[in-house]
Amino acid sequence: MRKIFLYLAVLILSLTAGCSNKPETDSIPSASVKKPPTSSVTEPFIPKTSKTTIVDLDGDNVQDTVMFSLDAMSFDRYLITVNNCSLICQGSSVSDSILIIDIDTADVFKEIAVGGGEPDDSYLTAIYWYNGNKIDSVGIVEEEYSEYMIPGNRKISTTKRTDFLGTHGYRVTCYLEPDHKLYEMPEKWTEEDIELTLKTTIPLWRYINDSNPKIQLKEGDKIVVLVSDRERACLVETSKGKRGWLIVGKNGKVNGTEYGLDQAFDGIHYAN
Repeated sequence: MRKIFLYLAVLILSLTAGCSNKPETDSIPSASVKKPPTSSVTEPFIPKTSKTTIVDLDGDNVQDTVMFSLDAMSFDRYLITVNNCSLICQGSSVSDSILIIDIDTADVFKEIAVGGGEPDDSYLTAIYWYNGNKIDSVGIVEEEYSEYMIPGNRKISTTKRTDFLGTHGYRVTCYLEPDHKLYEMPEKWTEEDIELTLKTTIPLWRYINDSNPKIQLKEGDKIVVLVSDRERACLVETSKGKRGWLIVGKNGKVNGTEYGLDQAFDGIHYAN
């Protein structure tokens, strides 16, 4: 799906007494709370275009002036200004507009969503909030903003990338916690629907921790992967309705054979 590192750094610039007078460097946490490296932005910001939105972001019944600007010298930098507070961000192929969203309709805050992407059609959405004193990051989700993604119940449904069984996406749910940061809800198993064809003979294990073969899969047999842990184990079903496990060992080989997944099956493809 994607191989991006969008929104590498954030520099908070203070313009009034409501913001700190000392510029500080910060980073945007991803939905898994894993922060990308920080990076200082030292070049002057020259606005190319500016768009203004009037909305109450912090629930004080006073309309806030939100301005979004792209940098004339770089497609990768943008400026968010709320009233007299500003946030300079560095990203990649950033959209020329923002969206006002409401992750949790039960609280008083609304959030600012900024989209971005790269030529491989991969997308990210960076999300920010304003608490009345400063702009701060909420998190990054690996998908372009859409209505179904943010229904307003503190949850964001999004897609993440895995390279287990080939490069593809799987659904995850992120929650907005009281600190107004997004945290991914860990899920051990992911539902899959991946059709594979055998290129060689492979034993299908009866249980996940039992190497006794249930049946032998032979060249040309077709299976469907039902669930996986995205790391080493997957439950599959044959075309005859029989189920069993494929386990990838520490050596990268499947079910004790000499074959890796891409050597044993057709239908596994990896992105660059």
